Amino acid sequence: MAKLVLNEKYRPKKLEDYIFANDLTRSVVSKWIEEKNIPHIFMHGHQGTGKTSLAYLLKNELGIDDSDFLLIDSSSDGNIATLRNDVANFMDTIPMGEANLKIVLFDEIDGMSIAAQKALRGFTQHPSTQYVRFIMTCNNPNAVIPAIHSRAQEIQFKSLDKDSMLERLAEILVTEEIETDLDNMEAYVDRFYPDFRKLLESVDQFTIDGKLTPADEIDVSASEDFELVVLEIFEENKYDNADIREALSMVMSDADWDNLYKFLYENMHEMGKFADKDMWARGIVVVADHMYKHSQVAVPELNATAMFVRLGLL
Repeated sequence: MAKLVLNEKYRPKKLEDYIFANDLTRSVVSKWIEEKNIPHIFMHGHQGTGKTSLAYLLKNELGIDDSDFLLIDSSSDGNIATLRNDVANFMDTIPMGEANLKIVLFDEIDGMSIAAQKALRGFTQHPSTQYVRFIMTCNNPNAVIPAIHSRAQEIQFKSLDKDSMLERLAEILVTEEIETDLDNMEAYVDRFYPDFRKLLESVDQFTIDGKLTPADEIDVSASEDFELVVLEIFEENKYDNADIREALSMVMSDADWDNLYKFLYENMHEMGKFADKDMWARGIVVVADHMYKHSQVAVPELNATAMFVRLGLL
């Protein structure tokens, strides 16, 4: 049997294995499991914070049969045809397992077309929902229509703190008998925070002969690195730091600039002062302005640096 990658091997299967960001969410989920029933659920937050893992944990803890579980990758199949065919047919059959409940997991529902989202609104009121529940995950809740928000119980996923990530990483490395030291573990956490999934994927990739390669020797794609630069800017209030342009120029490739603006649009609502809705509204206007200017400027780093300076002045 092929070796499971760490991210899948250590996906939590039981409630006690899952790291919750707060006690309130743990209590709510515990109650669902105790009652053997869940509402429609809308989970949003930064990538790698455990949204999909919680969906599969609920499937496992509720005893949902594989035949009663449907996964929809909304980024690639988020259209009306998928709803009318796959989802509608799935909902029209009775549950096969003892749980007498079926789950449709819409992963990355922010990638679903607006037309399909509006159609899904009607699905939540279908008579078959007496035994069908929708679980929806997304990175950018602002890309999901209000009608979806209002028809599901909302859970916002905050990033784990670095100490929790480090503790969990240490447990996994000990279990897997992977050799390293505390400084290197801390360097990996700093490198990939707050994306715990990417952290495990990278540890898996850079473990050779039972030893974890030093973090300063590994090579990850620029698209991964620029997210870390951006997060540092927001977390440490470095909007007007003179090193921003140099930092961006070191990690950005020509193909990454569009991804930078998309990353900000999808995640800025969780970053620093922009967690405030009014600040987010003002900030996203600045991002949109510089995204438009990007196609007209000769020096992309200068345009992006000016954007961060403007964000800092808000």
